[in-house]
Amino acid sequence: MDAGTLTLLIADKKTGEILLQGFASGLKEGGAIVKDKVKIQQATSSIFKEFGNSPIDKVNE
Repeated sequence: MDAGTLTLLIADKKTGEILLQGFASGLKEGGAIVKDKVKIQQATSSIFKEFGNSPIDKVNE
């Protein structure tokens, strides 16, 4: 995985079953990792959208 890639893994605490796993790349600018909250939220939202549900979008409404 390249630098600037956000990895999201959500698992059931009781069973350890992985419920959602995804990644978003492109969070690197000029050799530095992006720390901009909006860009990180957009990347996270894009992961959830692949699964048809984005709680981040609801927070931003």
